[in-house]
Amino acid sequence: TYGMARVRNGLELTGANGTAQIQNWTMQTAQVRYRKNKFFAQAFGNLSNAGNEDEADLNGTFLLRTGQPIVDRSRLGAVQFQQGIDWGTRQTFLVGGEGVFTRPETEGTINGRNEEDDNINEAGGYVHSVTRLSPKWEVVSALRVDVNSRLDGRFYSPRAALVWK
Repeated sequence: TYGMARVRNGLELTGANGTAQIQNWTMQTAQVRYRKNKFFAQAFGNLSNAGNEDEADLNGTFLLRTGQPIVDRSRLGAVQFQQGIDWGTRQTFLVGGEGVFTRPETEGTINGRNEEDDNINEAGGYVHSVTRLSPKWEVVSALRVDVNSRLDGRFYSPRAALVWK
């Protein structure tokens, strides 16, 4: 799939800098998906363009309070996969992973002095288990592990439940 949206003229309330006059801002998104039996994978990306070639260009988006042009040619990409596995008649696993890659490109107009140090890489993986003890009882458990290039260490998220139907 592919999509594009363009705002030719509008107002946007920003968090820190007041209202921006949006002019010729485009957002594009693309996605590809694949599914076969119990396997699923997808990749997608988002592209932003605030309508200015550089921080001196006055033909695109700008802050109303100061007149400062906003440059945004940022990108975000992601990949995800998931595989279901039946182990006998009483055990089912779901394993998967994903990665998200954020690449801001604002020439300092949004991220300021952090412009050269604002890329973010995120990755995670998980295993989900369903054990059928009887027609009415299941044990459901999961473990997810994530890493983020802006944070130290790995982050674990275990879950477990006894389910009665």
